[in-house]
Amino acid sequence: MTGETLVFGDHLSATILASAGQLVLQSTVIGGVGLLVSILLRRRAPEVQYAVWSLVFLRLVIPPSLTQPFTLDRFMNLLLGEAGESTRFTYGQLGSLGDGLMANALLGSPRGQSLSGSVAGWASTLAILWMIGVLCVLTLQAYRRRPYQNALAASHPIEDLELSELCDWWCARLRVRRTIRLVVGPAAVSPFTVGVLRPVIFLPRVLVESRDRVALETTIAHEIAHVARWDSLWLNLQLGLQALYFFHPIVWLAGSRLHQERERLCDATVVSARNLSAHSYAGGLLNVLQLDLQKVEAPTLSAAQRRIAVRIRFILDRQNRRRPRSLLAIVAAILVGAVMVPSGDTASLPDAEPDVSAELAGSAVNSNDAPDFQSPLTDVRLSWAYGPARDPFDDTKVFHKGIDLAAKSGTPVVAPAPGLVEVSTMDYEPVRGAGTVVVLDHGNGWKTRYYHLSELGVIAGQDVKAGEVIARVGSTGRSTGPHLHLEVWNNGEHVDPLSVIPGIAK
Repeated sequence: MTGETLVFGDHLSATILASAGQLVLQSTVIGGVGLLVSILLRRRAPEVQYAVWSLVFLRLVIPPSLTQPFTLDRFMNLLLGEAGESTRFTYGQLGSLGDGLMANALLGSPRGQSLSGSVAGWASTLAILWMIGVLCVLTLQAYRRRPYQNALAASHPIEDLELSELCDWWCARLRVRRTIRLVVGPAAVSPFTVGVLRPVIFLPRVLVESRDRVALETTIAHEIAHVARWDSLWLNLQLGLQALYFFHPIVWLAGSRLHQERERLCDATVVSARNLSAHSYAGGLLNVLQLDLQKVEAPTLSAAQRRIAVRIRFILDRQNRRRPRSLLAIVAAILVGAVMVPSGDTASLPDAEPDVSAELAGSAVNSNDAPDFQSPLTDVRLSWAYGPARDPFDDTKVFHKGIDLAAKSGTPVVAPAPGLVEVSTMDYEPVRGAGTVVVLDHGNGWKTRYYHLSELGVIAGQDVKAGEVIARVGSTGRSTGPHLHLEVWNNGEHVDPLSVIPGIAK
């Protein structure tokens, strides 16, 4: 393995950890919203609480680079008005702030050090530790599932015609069109459901032999409610994300709350069918719990003792006898969560030195001899202009020597004019914090620089034509999110790119 490959691996690890940092911090904010909703609603509206806690996991699977037009940060910018670029609020900065704090805590590195070199090396170490942790959690989950896997292996189909007819009735009542198999086994585990397209409901032999009609109907109805809600699918996805983000306490809290609300939603679904009264259903639930069956890691009727009282009170509450409006709650939660997605108004941190004295630099440059530049990106949107500004982290005065163009990670960057590749590197020493960089020399003293790239498409010494792909947008170095930082230089002086590159609107 070459040294270049090792460096690339370090930077890939750093990029992945940077994205994970953004997702973790943003999901933490949503987790705080979930706690507030739980406190305000208490035992009411389980569908709303379930939808809000699901947003924590939804945030973890949405790419940090995903943007949409109506977001919290843009709304705040409208409230702030045209106060200048230095007052802009960017929700996406939360993730990069966490990454910077993590790097400083680990390395004691001064501000201005990029996610390259030693930080990237630490990123690789953390990535290895993360993979070990994921494997440990997956192993633990597999161990916890062994009881019901063994129970299924020792089970056989139920031949009781009455129970089969009861299952068919509840399938019709709860609009479940998938074929459900009822099986019974000797294992003393709680009833559970597995499978998505071909669900299987396991009943312990001790429950079937009890011939307790209410307890059996309560169990079958409850498990069919899990099938109607596709809980096996959602639970497997939840457990997978809990393994990937095992280090995040909010994920485990959200998982616990989702389990609690999932059970209450199934209780409400069964009671709303009005075939079992609330008192009968609650009594059947208690009868099953008195069998002292072992709990397994699956959508199941059993629950921790401390939650039983909450469920019983909820079942007996007359206000909860309507069927949960889960779809409406999910749509509302997604709309609320959408405004918390970063808008992509990302920014790069300026160079370590403020260089405020350079405010007038480039003002006397004659742009008439500039090459016939074109925009290096399509669908261009300016997110940070050239000129005096404030550091988005420490609020110090700085001079932004280029412009930031908002774009999704991986967007191709093209050469704005013919030139020679002067620099193509993942560790640009002249500017610590620039990340992966390409510098083009266009002749006659004109040069362009491209910072925070994710991939390099050219090598030093290569001639490029206008429109040729030279790299791809990323978020390496000191960056608050995926974007392109573009600088234009003439004879050693930086120039406002907007003065020489047409087609970029302010």
